[in-house]
Amino acid sequence: MQRYALFGHPISHTLSPTIHRYFAQQTQQIIEYQAIDVQPVKFEKTVMEFFQAGGMGANVTAPFKEKALALCDVLSVDAKRAQSVNTLMRQTDGAIFGHNTDGAGLVNHLLHAHVPLKEASVLLLGAGGAAKGALSALSHQPVSRLTLMNRTYEKAQKVLADLPQDDRCTAVPWNASSHAFDLIINATSMSLHQQQFLLDKSLVHAGTTTYDMFYSADITTFNQWAHSAGVLQTFDGLGMLIHQAALGFELWRQVEPEVAPVLTALEKK
Repeated sequence: MQRYALFGHPISHTLSPTIHRYFAQQTQQIIEYQAIDVQPVKFEKTVMEFFQAGGMGANVTAPFKEKALALCDVLSVDAKRAQSVNTLMRQTDGAIFGHNTDGAGLVNHLLHAHVPLKEASVLLLGAGGAAKGALSALSHQPVSRLTLMNRTYEKAQKVLADLPQDDRCTAVPWNASSHAFDLIINATSMSLHQQQFLLDKSLVHAGTTTYDMFYSADITTFNQWAHSAGVLQTFDGLGMLIHQAALGFELWRQVEPEVAPVLTALEKK
């Protein structure tokens, strides 16, 4: 049986094994998929031992998406653009291939949920691996404005400097924007650590949608702030997780799983 895994810390909340079990049943694939909680100092060693023991592919989640770059012998275009990796695959020659499906998974779910992107003004919070993947994918959509806001302004500036020049993209200090946005996406780890968001409510208008890339059985702290600011349409990262997992599963197994029934099943739980 071919082995796959998720590496992260902490990952007690993860639904990835359940999602990949659904995909395997759908597509009649026989695989083993496990979640491995690894301490940061042991990340590289643990992942390489997994592949040396015959592991075929892996997902990488916070806080290791940027660290995973160094483990790869070959990178996809998306991974190079995002400078972060969430999907690893052992190739037939033994080389480790690194890919990033986060951005495409996010965009695919936004489109699936009929969130308008054409001419939309988008605010992206964060400047880590998740934000880089999202920014790269969103820059290929017909948005009118794409603003990156991070608690460390210099890091946001560097993220933009590392991407192809795009006049729609700007970086601003935390809470410095006076504009209201059509779509606000949280790519920070603040919801994961249950930190409260103290954002200015002037960032939203009557039709703003918020999207937290973190998912939880309860409302995330980011979407708690959004509701307090009057936002009516909020999403957490469950849909994105399933869409990005489907892209990784297809890469590994060369078969495309159906996302909609898995999303429906997990939303009911």
